[in-house]
Amino acid sequence: IVRMASGLDQRLPGKLDVSYSVASALNKSPESFGLLQKALKAAEAQLKSASKAKSELGIYRGTDNVIGFGERPGGVVMVRFFGIFSKKNPGALIPGTNMKGKGTSYSCNISATAKIDGTKVMITKLSCAKDEGWGRTIDVI
Repeated sequence: IVRMASGLDQRLPGKLDVSYSVASALNKSPESFGLLQKALKAAEAQLKSASKAKSELGIYRGTDNVIGFGERPGGVVMVRFFGIFSKKNPGALIPGTNMKGKGTSYSCNISATAKIDGTKVMITKLSCAKDEGWGRTIDVI
């Protein structure tokens, strides 16, 4: 994992943990970093506000790292990333103890497709692979 703006290319604004392949692609096309940020921020906003995401996945806590990024003609941007969710379950016992826990956190592999037109960003597809693909895939959008 490479931390952008502290690793490969200082011209890229912001800090974001990305895979080496994403960092390499963004270094070849620095203007793509802005598209990645727009798509990611819009996806994060949906994950924080969509009732289906909240009920099925819990509270969206943040992005862990970006593992895939691509652009298609017509302003279509696709991004794959790991996001952290937490579910509050204060009555549950911590395994192996008699203590009650405060909740659980887990990571999901998230896939988002956005249509970007200037400053306007619309998420057209947003899916979360709960349990790393061994469980259910939640289609938020």
